[in-house]
Amino acid sequence: MQPGHDCGAGKFFFCRGQAMIESCIVILFLCLLFLGLFQFTHAHVSHEVLNYAAARAARAKTVGFNRWMVEKTLRVAAIPNSGRLLEPAVPGGDPALDHAVATLGPGALWDFALHSASRSPTIDAELARIPEFMASANRPRGEALLNYERWDPGSPNRLDWDVHTGAGAILDPTSGTLITVQVSQYYDLLLPLDALDRGEIGEPVLPGDRIRLRGEYNIEDHYSLYLEDEYR
Repeated sequence: MQPGHDCGAGKFFFCRGQAMIESCIVILFLCLLFLGLFQFTHAHVSHEVLNYAAARAARAKTVGFNRWMVEKTLRVAAIPNSGRLLEPAVPGGDPALDHAVATLGPGALWDFALHSASRSPTIDAELARIPEFMASANRPRGEALLNYERWDPGSPNRLDWDVHTGAGAILDPTSGTLITVQVSQYYDLLLPLDALDRGEIGEPVLPGDRIRLRGEYNIEDHYSLYLEDEYR
């Protein structure tokens, strides 16, 4: 037995309590590590969605589409970051999955999840409305067809975007204009990073505990090439 760890009959309960406290401390730090990794991974995926949305918007802008078409392209590309579906109003849940949860035991439910492809009615509604949304002529018509919680300008986690043009060339030395599309969005934190940085464990996450994610894409402005008449 190690020195200083005399766990004879008279000290059995003391040693058992000590082991329990040590285990709780270790489990606490493991949970913090797991939540931190989950938060980092989710934030990274959200950031990649913003980069993808910026790239799609830049491609739409460089071929000469108007601002509403560029915005529609960006919104659809950023649907994974757009929050709850508001329009069309679709009841959530998969009837087959709901029935399995209500009737099957844990083992049978696990087998059902492994061997089935559950599909939410929301996905079908999105796939049906996205083409109509992309064909809409203006914002009111488009938002009546398809709308999400974070498309609202009043949402604290709304999607903000902007297009800048400036001098410069990436691939073509004769190109004098560069299009830069920037997309940003606030990301809510699962852990209060400021409190953890101060060593305060157990503090609640406050509404202001968030970071701002930014996506960006640069592309040459060559829409005039698509407007040239090859038969002139």
